[in-house]
Amino acid sequence: MPRSTVLAAALVCAACGSVAPDHPDHFDSVTVTVTDTGLAPADVVHVPRFGTVVFRSAVAGAPIDVAVARPIGGSAPCSTLLGFADEGGRSAAHGIAGAGFASLCFHDAGRFPFVVEVGGRELHGTVVVDAEVQR
Repeated sequence: MPRSTVLAAALVCAACGSVAPDHPDHFDSVTVTVTDTGLAPADVVHVPRFGTVVFRSAVAGAPIDVAVARPIGGSAPCSTLLGFADEGGRSAAHGIAGAGFASLCFHDAGRFPFVVEVGGRELHGTVVVDAEVQR
Protein backbone atom coordinates (compact mmCIF):
# COMPACT_ATOMS: atom_id res chain seq x y z
CA MET A 1 0.00 0.00 0.00
CA PRO A 2 1.44 3.44 -0.87
CA ARG A 3 2.62 5.56 2.05
CA SER A 4 0.25 8.39 1.11
CA THR A 5 -2.75 6.03 1.40
CA VAL A 6 -1.64 4.80 4.82
CA LEU A 7 -1.08 8.37 6.01
CA ALA A 8 -4.48 9.52 4.73
CA ALA A 9 -6.22 6.58 6.45
CA ALA A 10 -4.42 7.34 9.72
CA LEU A 11 -5.49 11.00 9.58
CA VAL A 12 -9.12 10.06 8.91
CA CYS A 13 -9.13 7.62 11.84
CA ALA A 14 -7.55 10.22 14.14
CA ALA A 15 -10.22 12.77 13.19
CA CYS A 16 -13.01 10.31 13.99
CA GLY A 17 -12.24 10.46 17.69
CA SER A 18 -11.98 14.22 17.94
CA VAL A 19 -14.65 16.86 18.48
CA ALA A 20 -14.52 20.11 16.56
CA PRO A 21 -13.85 23.01 18.96
CA ASP A 22 -17.03 24.84 17.92
CA HIS A 23 -19.17 21.78 18.73
CA PRO A 24 -18.72 20.99 22.45
CA ASP A 25 -19.64 17.68 24.01
CA HIS A 26 -23.30 17.36 25.01
CA PHE A 27 -23.00 14.73 27.71
CA ASP A 28 -24.69 16.56 30.61
CA SER A 29 -28.37 15.71 30.44
CA VAL A 30 -31.64 15.81 32.33
CA THR A 31 -34.64 13.62 31.58
CA VAL A 32 -38.19 14.96 31.81
CA THR A 33 -40.57 12.01 32.02
CA VAL A 34 -44.15 12.64 30.96
CA THR A 35 -46.50 10.48 33.05
CA ASP A 36 -50.26 10.14 33.34
CA THR A 37 -50.11 12.48 36.34
CA GLY A 38 -47.61 15.11 35.18
CA LEU A 39 -43.93 15.82 34.63
CA ALA A 40 -41.17 14.11 36.59
CA PRO A 41 -38.92 14.97 38.30
CA ALA A 42 -40.53 18.46 38.16
CA ASP A 43 -41.97 21.04 35.82
CA VAL A 44 -38.78 23.15 36.13
CA VAL A 45 -35.51 21.43 35.22
CA HIS A 46 -31.94 22.75 35.18
CA VAL A 47 -29.25 21.89 32.67
CA PRO A 48 -25.84 23.52 32.07
CA ARG A 49 -25.02 25.30 28.81
CA PHE A 50 -24.37 22.71 26.11
CA GLY A 51 -26.48 20.22 28.06
CA THR A 52 -29.33 18.12 26.74
CA VAL A 53 -32.91 17.65 27.89
CA VAL A 54 -34.50 14.30 27.08
CA PHE A 55 -38.30 14.27 26.95
CA ARG A 56 -39.49 10.69 27.59
CA SER A 57 -43.03 9.39 27.36
CA ALA A 58 -44.32 7.05 30.06
CA VAL A 59 -47.91 7.46 28.88
CA ALA A 60 -49.59 4.35 27.51
CA GLY A 61 -51.95 4.70 24.59
CA ALA A 62 -51.52 8.35 23.64
CA PRO A 63 -48.53 9.89 21.90
CA ILE A 64 -47.17 13.16 23.27
CA ASP A 65 -46.12 16.36 21.51
CA VAL A 66 -43.47 18.69 22.95
CA ALA A 67 -42.89 22.33 22.00
CA VAL A 68 -40.04 24.39 23.47
CA ALA A 69 -40.14 28.18 23.12
CA ARG A 70 -36.86 28.57 21.24
CA PRO A 71 -35.72 27.90 17.68
CA ILE A 72 -33.30 25.02 17.15
CA GLY A 73 -30.66 27.43 15.82
CA GLY A 74 -27.22 26.46 17.14
CA SER A 75 -28.54 23.09 18.31
CA ALA A 76 -28.92 21.83 14.73
CA PRO A 77 -25.41 20.26 14.58
CA CYS A 78 -25.71 18.66 18.05
CA SER A 79 -25.15 14.95 18.25
CA THR A 80 -27.90 14.78 20.89
CA LEU A 81 -30.64 16.45 18.82
CA LEU A 82 -33.23 13.74 18.21
CA GLY A 83 -36.85 14.02 17.09
CA PHE A 84 -37.08 17.82 17.23
CA ALA A 85 -37.52 20.15 14.26
CA ASP A 86 -37.73 23.91 13.94
CA GLU A 87 -41.38 24.86 13.71
CA GLY A 88 -42.18 28.54 13.41
CA GLY A 89 -39.45 29.75 15.77
CA ARG A 90 -39.92 26.97 18.29
CA SER A 91 -38.48 23.47 18.64
CA ALA A 92 -41.13 20.78 18.34
CA ALA A 93 -41.31 16.99 18.54
CA HIS A 94 -44.54 15.23 17.57
CA GLY A 95 -45.98 11.78 18.14
CA ILE A 96 -43.66 10.47 20.85
CA ALA A 97 -45.27 7.14 21.71
CA GLY A 98 -45.14 5.29 25.05
CA ALA A 99 -41.52 4.54 26.06
CA GLY A 100 -40.32 6.81 23.23
CA PHE A 101 -38.24 9.94 23.59
CA ALA A 102 -36.88 13.04 21.88
CA SER A 103 -33.90 15.14 22.97
CA LEU A 104 -32.81 18.73 22.51
CA CYS A 105 -29.48 20.37 23.37
CA PHE A 106 -29.21 23.92 24.68
CA HIS A 107 -26.34 26.25 23.79
CA ASP A 108 -27.66 29.51 25.24
CA ALA A 109 -28.27 30.32 28.89
CA GLY A 110 -31.80 31.37 29.81
CA ARG A 111 -35.28 30.17 30.69
CA PHE A 112 -37.16 28.25 28.00
CA PRO A 113 -40.84 27.45 28.61
CA PHE A 114 -42.17 24.23 27.12
CA VAL A 115 -45.59 22.66 26.61
CA VAL A 116 -46.34 18.95 26.44
CA GLU A 117 -49.64 17.98 24.84
CA VAL A 118 -50.96 14.59 25.91
CA GLY A 119 -54.46 13.15 25.74
CA GLY A 120 -56.18 16.50 25.13
CA ARG A 121 -54.43 18.33 27.98
CA GLU A 122 -51.37 20.54 28.28
CA LEU A 123 -48.54 20.23 30.78
CA HIS A 124 -46.36 23.32 31.18
CA GLY A 125 -42.75 23.47 32.29
CA THR A 126 -39.50 25.39 31.98
CA VAL A 127 -35.95 24.43 31.08
CA VAL A 128 -33.45 26.65 32.92
CA VAL A 129 -30.07 26.68 31.22
CA ASP A 130 -27.34 27.82 33.59
CA ALA A 131 -24.68 30.20 32.27
CA GLU A 132 -21.72 28.18 33.56
CA VAL A 133 -20.69 25.04 31.73
CA GLN A 134 -20.55 22.27 34.35
CA ARG A 135 -18.67 19.04 33.81
